[in-house]
Amino acid sequence: MSKLKMGVVGVGGIWNFCHANTLLEHPDVEIVAVCDIVKPKAQTFAKAHGIKHVFADYRDLLKLKGLDFVDICTPNLYHSEIAVAAMKAGKHVFCEKPDAVNPVVAQKMADAAKKSGKTLMVMRNNRFAPGSRYLKKFIDAGKMGEIYTGRCGWQRRRGSPGKGGWFTTKALSGGGPLIDLGVHMIDLAIWLMGDPVPLAVSGCTYCKFADSVAAADSANASFGEAKADGTYDV
Repeated sequence: MSKLKMGVVGVGGIWNFCHANTLLEHPDVEIVAVCDIVKPKAQTFAKAHGIKHVFADYRDLLKLKGLDFVDICTPNLYHSEIAVAAMKAGKHVFCEKPDAVNPVVAQKMADAAKKSGKTLMVMRNNRFAPGSRYLKKFIDAGKMGEIYTGRCGWQRRRGSPGKGGWFTTKALSGGGPLIDLGVHMIDLAIWLMGDPVPLAVSGCTYCKFADSVAAADSANASFGEAKADGTYDV
């Protein structure tokens, strides 16, 4: 089988920390193009790995002939816009979570996938963890009986990523820890339960860390680019 030709949109922290090494070494994938609005980032990565095509605008990347799929690693606000454009251009899409910043634009992604016939996959990596796969098999075999309720959570101490940057700016991120981390646990819980339709949803949000001066002792705090005079409204 010939290798799948792949383009990357967004070569920041999540790409370099979580995506790059796996995809560079994947036997069935060839990265042929990289794109970042800060073009020097894309140029540096491309030079280091012998990638020919470098862009600052994702629209130019989508014009490449022979491109099979794109991996979207941009701030959350742009996930839907780029994904929809890519599928309209005949490309498959793999996208970092969350799907989008609100249900309306997330639905646009689903609609574009259905209309184009292209595959759309948004990051759900916790479903592939050995423990999750075992538990899913255990549940599907009926060994837990009827599951009629569930509870999920994730705890992280002092790990606000890129304080003042896009992670803590609601207009770009869509929200704080719930949309950044909760999406994983909520998805995993619903998946394990067999995708039930919820009857009601309630929740509370807080902004308790914006003025905190506590040191960030989590490696995840290194994500994003902190700005001393930036925004923290999530």
